[in-house]
Amino acid sequence: MTKITKYIFLSTFITGCSTSSFNVSSSPDKADVFLSYKGQKVERIGVTPLRMNQADINLNNSAQITIKKEGFESQSFLLPKSIINQNIELNASLEEQKTPASCQQQTQSVEKVAKVVARSLYMLQTKNFEMAQSLVKNLILDYPNSATLWGILGNAYYMDKQTVKALEAYENSLELNPESPETQRMVNKLKGLTSSLLQNKEVY
Repeated sequence: MTKITKYIFLSTFITGCSTSSFNVSSSPDKADVFLSYKGQKVERIGVTPLRMNQADINLNNSAQITIKKEGFESQSFLLPKSIINQNIELNASLEEQKTPASCQQQTQSVEKVAKVVARSLYMLQTKNFEMAQSLVKNLILDYPNSATLWGILGNAYYMDKQTVKALEAYENSLELNPESPETQRMVNKLKGLTSSLLQNKEVY
């Protein structure tokens, strides 16, 4: 968002025949300075601190000066025609851009999920299935509509040979993401296994 300062110049000095100066500074410095006239293309004229003569930029009509720096709010000055040919000093105090609270919360959530998922996968690799299951189940409490988390839980149960629980987790994952062929394959596979186990129990 650009902060517009209307008709502001910090100091002007009327001179006689000498060439009028045009100086722009900012805090912090190294900010880009842009010049635009109504209905014309915006032109980048330098970087702060900027020291030049008005003749160098052909400043001869009402104009807008915009000062921009990445990570900071932009600031604009509207220069009326009445102050042209006077020494102009502009100083912009740029305010740091603040990340909206919702974006911060979203970033924190993503980081939390990524860390827990990474740890859970490590637990699976080291065959610590119970810990992996516990980590993912706790995360599912916060994100119950994540097909990925249900899929990971299914993997954790499957690798731990808990077929029934694995099937339930995979079915939850498939319900949330019906387009996953891998999850569908695991559901079909485990349904076949559980069916065989039930038949064997009936025989004995």
